[in-house]
Amino acid sequence: MKNCRIVNLLCAVCFAIFFAGCTSPYIGKNRQEIVDIIAQEHKKAQGKIHIYVPRGHNYHFNHPSEILNKNRGWGPDMTKYSQWGILPYKKIWFDGTYCTLLTFKDNVVTKEEADVPCGGYGYFKPFAFVFFLIAPLFL
Repeated sequence: MKNCRIVNLLCAVCFAIFFAGCTSPYIGKNRQEIVDIIAQEHKKAQGKIHIYVPRGHNYHFNHPSEILNKNRGWGPDMTKYSQWGILPYKKIWFDGTYCTLLTFKDNVVTKEEADVPCGGYGYFKPFAFVFFLIAPLFL
C-alpha cells in the first residue's frame, strides 16, 4: 500500500513537470513583465529593440526603459497597442523576420502566437534559388 502511494506521487510529479514545460512564459504577464523579458534578451544581444505592431509597423528602441515611457518625446505610445510582436528572429530556410505575437487585454497577455511574419517576404529560400535557375529556360 505504501508503494502505491509513492508511485502515485511520482506520477503526479512527472505530470506536473511535463505540463509545466507546455505552458507559455508570456500568458498572464502584464506589459511591464514583458518589457522585463525583453530587457533580459537585450542584455544577451546588444542593439536596437524591435517591436512589431500589426498592420506592418516596426518600432525601434535603444533601451527597454523607452518602451513604456510615454514622456520620451518621440514614437508611439506602446500601451495603446493591443498586440506586440516581440523578440524577432530569422529562420534558416525562409526570408524575412519572424516574431512571437502577444495579444493584450486589460494590459495582460491573453494570447500568444509563434512564427508570425514581422517583415520581409516570407518565401521559402530554396524555392527562390530553383526559380532563378529555371527562369532562363522560359525566356
